[in-house]
Amino acid sequence: MFPGMSIHTASKPSTSTGVCAIGLVGCASQKLTRPAPARELYVSQLFRKASAYAELTCDRWYVLSAKHGVVHPDEILEPYDMRLGTNHRTTPPIHPWAARVRDQMAVEFAGIENVKLIALAGEQYRTVLLNSQWPSEVPMHGLGIGQQLGWLTAQLATGSHGGPMKVALNVIGGDPARRGCPPRNDLTRAL
Repeated sequence: MFPGMSIHTASKPSTSTGVCAIGLVGCASQKLTRPAPARELYVSQLFRKASAYAELTCDRWYVLSAKHGVVHPDEILEPYDMRLGTNHRTTPPIHPWAARVRDQMAVEFAGIENVKLIALAGEQYRTVLLNSQWPSEVPMHGLGIGQQLGWLTAQLATGSHGGPMKVALNVIGGDPARRGCPPRNDLTRAL
């Protein structure tokens, strides 16, 4: 199904040569009106389901933010109004944004071997995958928003009951207790 995926085991040192699956979840325009951890700030159904899927299937996950770049889900952010790919005057140009995010990821993933990016984000946010030093997968490639919601709902339902998703993850990922990424680095940003 998705080679290299495992059940969430962030912050455990890697003891095998397994893949370190890192989820990248696209931010959302729907946000709380107060500062909150990134995992809580974005309130759209798509973000909630994509972040839940990343939490379940990836060793770590991050938010791809139009304003901040790559953001750890526990980082507290102020609400903002910025989007990629629109003609709004505050919109960052996509390719310089993507280059900045790749630089942030290089710092964040330094010292981690066998990184594989799992992109759960729209096409414009996936520009970070172009010229990336890490292999990537886009499990919902080609699906519209409604189809993505349906796919995520189905994946979360089967994964939560120990059904086909859990079996597939154990077969392709090995023993989750023996996998994972080393503790995360402090993310330094050039804003």
